This record gives sequence, structure tokens and C-alpha cells, in this order.
Amino acid sequence: MWTLGYDFNNPRSNLSSKDKANLYFSPNFPKHSWDFAGCFSKIHWTFIPGESFIGTDVTGVAKLNIAGKTFLRAYGTLPHANILGGLLGIGILAAHDLPKHKLWQIGKILLWIGFFLTFSKGAIIGLFAALAITKKIPLKFSLSILGVGIIGFILKWDYFILSESFIERLQYIKISLGMLANEPVGVGLTQFTARLAEFTDFKLQPWQYQPVHNIYLLVTNELGIWSGLTLVGGFGYALFRQKRLISILIFLIIIGLFDHYLISLPQGLLIGGVALGLQNNS
Repeated sequence: MWTLGYDFNNPRSNLSSKDKANLYFSPNFPKHSWDFAGCFSKIHWTFIPGESFIGTDVTGVAKLNIAGKTFLRAYGTLPHANILGGLLGIGILAAHDLPKHKLWQIGKILLWIGFFLTFSKGAIIGLFAALAITKKIPLKFSLSILGVGIIGFILKWDYFILSESFIERLQYIKISLGMLANEPVGVGLTQFTARLAEFTDFKLQPWQYQPVHNIYLLVTNELGIWSGLTLVGGFGYALFRQKRLISILIFLIIIGLFDHYLISLPQGLLIGGVALGLQNNS
């Protein structure tokens, strides 16, 4: 699908403002993009539904390489595929106990299809772990999924260990630990990315200025050790307190180990807030 606008403030683009404008007004612009709508923020002209400008040739966009071909991961109208994976994962868990009406079944199938198209490894691990721990899927099926995952890791270990996303996550964890050693009381709210370059020994690209992909480390880095312990303790207390929809809480806890969006982006805060609200009212 074609994009009608462009987000001039998108840090993932390596084009100059002039090139962006030329690209936007070029008659060949549609072949460079995949979304239906975007944002021409330079003149505050916003389209609905407002997808990000993404493409296989855009630096910093979530992609998947299969058999030598590059595919885009599903974004929806969200800033990243992982966020869509988290949203759909919560939807799958919330819809698990719905009546077996034909309409609900179709909806569940669509949720699963969209979920897998995000190719969010953290969300996939979190979802199946939550389903297995809460016994929403049979034990044999859980063990078979675990076995397939282990075999896949053994056969394709280089894909996981040497992948760009895995290496970047290790780098952010190293930076986070170094920052924590120097600033145990925290660097201040939202200051992780502002202080990021101080704790790196290599030049960061524009799209690499992002928080550590772990909400527990991120809270500890920005607000101090006691705040990090409070977050962990709060999740632990909620696990023992909740009776229903505990699978969503487990899913959020595991997601927090692999990504930061639950506390760093408006969409993540909204997703987490709605999920915790569902649990509180269950």
C-alpha cells in the first residue's frame, strides 16, 4: 500500500530534509513505501490511520530475512512491530475464555495471524510461557513447543546469537550495567538516552539512541536501585494477589525482559495500563 505523507521527524530515516521533500513530491514516491498513511509533520498534515514510513530500504526498520529475501514485519499503526506483537498477545490472552461462538473464533484466528506476522520473538516467548504457566494449553503441547524451540535454536543458533537485534540488546545491557555502576541512584527520568553516549566506546547511529531493552534495568538506571526493586516487588505482589487473567500479567513481566516500550512510549503505557486495568476488574 502507498504512503500519502512522510514523518519528517522520524529518526530512522537517513535522508536530508530536502531529499525527503523531493521524495514526497516525486511521482515515483509510492514505490519507496509500504504504508497507506503517514504524517507530513513539517506542516502538521496528519493522515488517518497514520502508519510510520517504513520500507525494506529504510534504515532502522524491523525486517526479516528469509531465504535471501527481506520482508517487513507487521507494524499496524504502531511505531514498531514488537509493540503490535505485545498488543495482539494481550488480545489473544484476554479473548481466550470467550464463548466458542463462530464470530469470536474468527476474531481469535485473525489475532493469531496478526501476532505471528509481527515476528516479535519476545512476545512469542511471553505468550506461550503465559499460556503454559496458567495451563491454558495442554502440557504435552507446551513441551512440544519447547522442544521445537530448542531444536530450532540448536540448528539456527547463529541466526539468533549473531543477529543484529541480539547483538544490540547485549550492547544496551552492557551500557546499562556500566551506567548503573557509575550512577546507582539513577541518572534521572527519561535521561537514559540523553546520557547514552557517555557510556559507549563506539559512535552511535541516530536510530541507536534508545533505552535498554529491559524495563527493570531501565527503571533502575533512571530512578535508582530502590525503584528497580520496587518494580520487581510490585510485579511479585500482583502475581500472588491476582486470581483471574494472571496470564496477562505474566505476559507483561516477560515482555519487560526483552523490550522497553511498556514504560518508554505512549502506546506501551496505554497497552500496559489497559492490561493492568483488565486484571484489576477481573
